[in-house]
Amino acid sequence: MSKRAEGYECDKVELTLQVWANQAGAQDCGAVGDQSATLSGLASGASQTVTVNGLPAGVAGAKTLRVFVDSQCQIAESDETNNQSTTAYTVTAPTANDAALRERVARDGWVLVQVDLPANTFGPDRAAQSLLSRLPTASYRAVLHTPGSSRLTLRVNAAGLEGAAGVAFDGVALGGGGGGGR
Repeated sequence: MSKRAEGYECDKVELTLQVWANQAGAQDCGAVGDQSATLSGLASGASQTVTVNGLPAGVAGAKTLRVFVDSQCQIAESDETNNQSTTAYTVTAPTANDAALRERVARDGWVLVQVDLPANTFGPDRAAQSLLSRLPTASYRAVLHTPGSSRLTLRVNAAGLEGAAGVAFDGVALGGGGGGGR
């Protein structure tokens, strides 16, 4: 995403660029994003490409990336609202077929994953039982499932990943190592 500095002399001022991984609403001057960068030597009407690393992906779903140039509102303008820009994007959950999960299991033997259980007419407890019944014996260890919760945390090995093919995991490889069966 690029944002052009328009209509003012900012080439003598360092401006702060704030970036939010998921912020749909407009931000006020002085707001602090997930990451920031300093822009300097930016002439009026010019643009500058900035790479920002380390933004949190969060859980799977629709997101709104927001950037705010001159987030400290150092440059007096008649319209401060045009210093922000957004773009929509989607974070997808890795599945049991995800290469990163397979590599982690191959290296550590076991991987800790979180599963958002699918909606089920019989409730999340039945959905958890249904998922666990598809996994081979000794291929997983249920670590945490609160009755009534739609989230299940499991430690699975390679056979567990095979049995859970197509299941969306919220977060790749939350932990590793350890062992054990059911």
